[in-house]
Amino acid sequence: MEPEYKIVGIRGATSLNEDHPIELTENVIELWNEIMNKNDISRIISVIFSVTPDIKSLNPATILREKLDLNNVPFMS
Repeated sequence: MEPEYKIVGIRGATSLNEDHPIELTENVIELWNEIMNKNDISRIISVIFSVTPDIKSLNPATILREKLDLNNVPFMS
């Protein structure tokens, strides 16, 4: 018998002082950790990102994929 999972949608947002890869990386990781620490998440089936047009230095999905090794999670931006 397969385990039962609850499916929920969680929204999070962050902001930047300037579009810089280091600041963006720090903020995305901080947001991810906050979401994971405050919610009972046992399985992630996908992540959807929306990014304002002024963010050009780096894609947040790339940050999570590279820094947290989330290669088996589908991302959509």
